[in-house]
Amino acid sequence: MTSDNIEKMIKLSLGGYKNKEIATLLNISADTISYNLLRNNIRQHRKRGSIKNKKLYDVWREMKQRCFNKNHKSYKYYGAKNIKVCDEWINDYTSFENWALQNGYKNTLTIDRIANDGDYELSNCQWITQREQILKQDRFSYRLKDNK
Repeated sequence: MTSDNIEKMIKLSLGGYKNKEIATLLNISADTISYNLLRNNIRQHRKRGSIKNKKLYDVWREMKQRCFNKNHKSYKYYGAKNIKVCDEWINDYTSFENWALQNGYKNTLTIDRIANDGDYELSNCQWITQREQILKQDRFSYRLKDNK
């Protein structure tokens, strides 16, 4: 991917274009768009030092890595299953942060997709404890069924 294309992606993204629209205009995949915008967004935040809540920023960053970085250890459970991050959050940490703070975020909670096969989006996410996350996992629920 050329720096010229990355620059075009950023400008289109800031101009309100969605990833699919940008992909069509530049004739590349939407996943490529998401991954490159993610990398740029992280670089910009690091440069600015504008992150107030590092843990929440890490939640946002990891959520995107799981969905778009094929080298991430959990990609097979998210990106490989076509789980995505909504357009509102994918390139805008502030939007994610505002949603999180308005919807009960605390440092002791984890982000959860209400419908496990659904995307990370406003209507499908909530904050729950790590214990609740474990109880929701397919691997754990199979063990519970087997022990009954």
